[in-house]
Amino acid sequence: MYTGLNRESVLARIVAAFEGSEDDPLGAVLRELAALNEEAGMAAVADLLDAPDNQPSEKAQELPPPLPQDTPIEEREFGGWGGDTNVYYNPAACGLELLATAEEDEAYQFNYVCLWRDLGSGRFFMAQDSGCSCPIPFEDVTSVSDLTEVTTRKDAKQFLVAAGGDYTPSSMTDLLVKIGQVFPW
Repeated sequence: MYTGLNRESVLARIVAAFEGSEDDPLGAVLRELAALNEEAGMAAVADLLDAPDNQPSEKAQELPPPLPQDTPIEEREFGGWGGDTNVYYNPAACGLELLATAEEDEAYQFNYVCLWRDLGSGRFFMAQDSGCSCPIPFEDVTSVSDLTEVTTRKDAKQFLVAAGGDYTPSSMTDLLVKIGQVFPW
């Protein structure tokens, strides 16, 4: 019934059809599946492709890893100290967008208040961190529980009051303008 077909030959024909057509690869795959159906019947082809004892084809490609924002923020882990998944230095790797930062202008130390938007849900978060030049800003942020969700202007104002600090006027203005854009009257 299989007329000499096996999993590898079926996959090879489908991949060859896809790679061999520049203008209509999907159409080429559908035409190849129709030809396989004529040869062995689609149930037989499906059985070959689903057979658990066959290993994946060498031509099969792994799916790319999911984007950070495809995982609910409550399930994400941030990197903390390393720059790869630090919410301040590499927010995109955390599925976040850094919208604005207010900062103090001090030598050999930092004091930041930041506003982020979660790329997956559109939710907004704030955090404050300070230290000397030794630690990395927000290195202690390892999950969403280390951030404060803000849903209104009032939430953001309360966060800023609690954070305190003597931030530069230009950076505080940028943060306040962004808060006003995110949470309009």
